Amino acid sequence: MNAILSFQNVFPEVKNARYNVAAWRNSDSGNLLLIGRDVVKAGRVNEADVGPLILSEFDAAGKLLQERTIWQPEEHGKFFLEDPRAIVEPDGQVVVGLTAVIGSTMDYKTYGAVVRLQKDWRDQLPPVTVVQTFGPSKNMTPLGKETFLLRPWNEEYSHKLLLFRFENSEARKIADVHFPTILPWAQIRIGTTMPPLWM
Repeated sequence: MNAILSFQNVFPEVKNARYNVAAWRNSDSGNLLLIGRDVVKAGRVNEADVGPLILSEFDAAGKLLQERTIWQPEEHGKFFLEDPRAIVEPDGQVVVGLTAVIGSTMDYKTYGAVVRLQKDWRDQLPPVTVVQTFGPSKNMTPLGKETFLLRPWNEEYSHKLLLFRFENSEARKIADVHFPTILPWAQIRIGTTMPPLWM
């Protein structure tokens, strides 16, 4: 219980909103690493929110060791990243699923994206692979090194997710994952997230 309480006020100095934080433990040090998107100001109607991705690292006692920007959208750019979801592979590589936002006004589209962080990574975000194979989508969630879920922007996918795998660098659909529609809390669109991190 003490470990959970010590992480309740994770970002006490942050004045902006920090959204959809991905969390994992470093396999060597045991430090907690978080990537979240800072938003200083919400976008206007039909306009994407814009903000940098911030890396925060905490030791086992919850002390902040570092916090810095790992990805910054270009000024007046039309490519943004949000919604990180991370999984640690047995070899220590961290696979991060993201939503890539392309465009900034009424005609912007979102696509699943992935970036792979090596075990000792602490620098700028490596190159990001955007997956446009299945059309506009979001909430790319890694299940393994090459296997992912995402939610296509399609009425057909309001209660199901698309499961796919990279084979020879090509995204190939495996199946659809269906969710029930009769539950009171599941009447609207379903998305994905990562499981909670045990602290």
